[in-house]
Amino acid sequence: MSIKINVRVLTFICCYCISIVMSYGQNKEGQDKESDDNQKSVFFILEKDRDGDYQDKESSYINNKIVDINSVLQIDLDLGTITSKIEDNTTGLPAGIGEKINKLTFALKDRKNALKVFDSLLGTYNYDDFKKNPDLNKEWASAMQKSAMIVVNLWDVSSYIASGDDGNADPLPGPTYERAQIELERMTKEVEDFAEKQGVYVQFGAWLYKKNNQNTALHIPGFDSIKPQTPYQVERWRILPTTEQLAQLQDASALAQENKDAGLSVLKKAIDVQVKQLEGVVTGQFNLLVDSLSQEVKQVVDDRIGPIITDLDALKTKINSFKSSVKERISYYENLTVNSQTSVIQVLTHIEGDVNFIENDGKALLAQATKLYDDIKATISDAAILEGLAENVKNHFKTWLDATLEKTNISKIKELLQGTPVDFELLKFSDKVFKLSLKDLPKQADLDLYSTGVRQDGDRIAFKFEVATKEKTIYTENREVYMFRILPHIESTVGVIFADPLARTNVQTQFQMAPYYNLILKGLWDQKLRRESVTYNKIFNWGIGLHISAPDFDGDDVPELGTGLVVSILNDYVQSGIAINVFTGDPYWYFGLRLPIPSFNIGSIPTSSN
Repeated sequence: MSIKINVRVLTFICCYCISIVMSYGQNKEGQDKESDDNQKSVFFILEKDRDGDYQDKESSYINNKIVDINSVLQIDLDLGTITSKIEDNTTGLPAGIGEKINKLTFALKDRKNALKVFDSLLGTYNYDDFKKNPDLNKEWASAMQKSAMIVVNLWDVSSYIASGDDGNADPLPGPTYERAQIELERMTKEVEDFAEKQGVYVQFGAWLYKKNNQNTALHIPGFDSIKPQTPYQVERWRILPTTEQLAQLQDASALAQENKDAGLSVLKKAIDVQVKQLEGVVTGQFNLLVDSLSQEVKQVVDDRIGPIITDLDALKTKINSFKSSVKERISYYENLTVNSQTSVIQVLTHIEGDVNFIENDGKALLAQATKLYDDIKATISDAAILEGLAENVKNHFKTWLDATLEKTNISKIKELLQGTPVDFELLKFSDKVFKLSLKDLPKQADLDLYSTGVRQDGDRIAFKFEVATKEKTIYTENREVYMFRILPHIESTVGVIFADPLARTNVQTQFQMAPYYNLILKGLWDQKLRRESVTYNKIFNWGIGLHISAPDFDGDDVPELGTGLVVSILNDYVQSGIAINVFTGDPYWYFGLRLPIPSFNIGSIPTSSN
């Protein structure tokens, strides 16, 4: 029996060594690539959500740009990558030491899995069967090759790992890992001692960055003495309306009562507001001011006036083209017949297009007017009247553009679609953020989002990591992480719907306005998409739920109770469904709108996270 065991062990060692030789060259390139991929960031973020799914799907929860708004963020610092950044910007460290630390750290973290594979393969080895069937032996050796490379790559890190102090190589993984651990500790101490002598320190901070661009410094355990925010949990299962929503529901009821027989004509009134904003462009004093400037320019006798006349003519042409486009947009609204949900959605698209047009072309006009003023001021310094008229043109354009964009609220629309970039230059470390040496640097910390204070869907956590000395900043890494309600949750919305009875009633128009309160279930089927796309969370997320409204189909001015189902799409911009009037038994279909345009703001009011 003892002879048989020795044969098995000997065979294992031989096959193991053969597999090393066979696979060394073939797999080295792939392992090096994996090593490079692991050095892209100095810190990693593992999201641990409250439902605990990350434990089973860990790979999809690492370094996501989107996390659930109530999660815990486990932050892991990568000493190897930090070392590489120091190595790139200083002198005195051994070449490639950061990469070696990375490789050893990764291998030692995976040691348990690697040894488990070795044990499993060893347990399946059968000398007698392999002798009878050589193909089985080749399959076993091939499987061993893949596992062997994890250990073989460690031999490249240092001669000590490859053969130890006595120079005797040991192919078994156990001694290799033991030497790798010793070497990692030695290299780590070498880097820490070097950094301390060079005065290298690390600062790491986080801020809650809200949609209104306000930011609040957050506490990361071990990295600062900042006081944690008051614990706050964004509710997932709110059923009852908030105090704010109750007030909004009263406003919606008053609006519906006032316009209950207006049908969709109330939307036409809202569109008229948009038309008036556009008409303000056509009736503005752009041409009058430019004509005054043009008359004054003609009276200037100066060889230098030629380019200015050319620029002035180009500005007049641009103004006329701009006004022509505005007239076409006004014509669309004047010829519009609002008679269905589809046309309303089309109107939303047109209004957003108008806003983008005014912003882009308006800024181009302002740029031309500003350049004209600057050229006149620089070229003809003794023409005070001419300079004053040009300044009036520039200031008029700026005042008009600022006022128009404020009315159309372009920033809100842009934020809705794209989000505003985090200005990391404005995020400065306070004196409460520690300057940590590499010896004192925590390798891991948990940021519980409960401790970040009041927050809403779409708010972000901004991270800043810096390695510096007294003389200079060696390395800076910035990261932003969006927060949304990813896990299954209920969102409630309040507003007005347009209800269309499917039976004979006293409703005098096709649609009757009525207040509603919807409870919409989200995040049950689309968590993967919610974790992958900011746009999906801001625009395309959908849900189904319970609809409650108060129509007045019998026309007695006493609201009735309607209940049914609702389907919400486009982030609740459009909600539609079918319901039944509980008091009269009349079925009806309906749609509600939540449009992000101040001049066209009819529809649902979402749950407030405040």
